[in-house]
Amino acid sequence: FNNYTKKQYTEITTGKIQFYIDKGVLKVDKEITENDFITSCKLKRNSNGFKLLNKGDLKVKIDLSISKASSSSIEMVKSLGGSVTILEKPKVKRNRKIIKKDSKENKDLNLEAKSENEKIENTGENLEENNNKPEVMEEN
Repeated sequence: FNNYTKKQYTEITTGKIQFYIDKGVLKVDKEITENDFITSCKLKRNSNGFKLLNKGDLKVKIDLSISKASSSSIEMVKSLGGSVTILEKPKVKRNRKIIKKDSKENKDLNLEAKSENEKIENTGENLEENNNKPEVMEEN
């Protein structure tokens, strides 16, 4: 089975970023974007962009603008005082299970409806009884 809708990303690790910073290829004083990886690091961009993975050590504060990032790598960058802006919106998972309402809620609603109907019926009977005067039977 080949998932033709799966997105492919160029993976870049925190260790590689630290290597490029130590080598002087990436500048820490400004925000690092995907174009910086392409132009200065000579990395090929996949069709969906770059994904930041937490593998290796990162020692300096950086500001990143990237397509996707793992939660552990975001925590690592933020713990050093940096920031990560994700360019791609996260996919919302659909809930495939059918959620039924609680039976207690249904019972409560049914009881309320029944009690309202009984009140209406009772008031209707009372009105009919008041409007109808008892018939007087004549004796022969």
